[in-house]
Amino acid sequence: FVVFAVLERRSTHPVLELALLRGGPFTGWLLAALTTALGTVGVLVYLPTYLQGAGTFSAGDAGTLMLAMTLPVLAVPPLAGKLVNQGMSARLLITLAITLIAVGNAWMTVLAPDSRSVQLIGPLLLIGVGNGLAAALVDAQAMEHVAPERIGMASGLLNTARGGANALVLAVFGAGLITLMQ
Repeated sequence: FVVFAVLERRSTHPVLELALLRGGPFTGWLLAALTTALGTVGVLVYLPTYLQGAGTFSAGDAGTLMLAMTLPVLAVPPLAGKLVNQGMSARLLITLAITLIAVGNAWMTVLAPDSRSVQLIGPLLLIGVGNGLAAALVDAQAMEHVAPERIGMASGLLNTARGGANALVLAVFGAGLITLMQ
């Protein structure tokens, strides 16, 4: 990373202009993307396996239950876009999204091997609605704060950071689960 930063600062045409990361609105939206990844990916990837392995769910039942988290990601973004277009603060909505994800994850602490679908629908819906709000807001709001000639660079950074956060969360979450099981 240090070598990359040094080379980018010296380049007349950098792959990543490091000024994008010096704070400000773009960095805030980048952090929002990372935060939503932290709060959703582990649940999305590992919960179905837990429900089948530790719980009594079939693969079909676990998949059906996960719709409570994934369907809002399809339904909520148009609503979020409409609210922002009608004057609602995007900052308020992303704060609400992150709060919903955090509350949903905290609520997931009721999870036990004998948990039933009815106990998990609420937290999964909160996480899904929060993720849907974030999906609608982050990219558009982040790009709004970048010069037009840097949009491609900023979009690449945003998507790389999101993908990297997803991979890191999966690795850390998986390592934590293995440690707990041992």
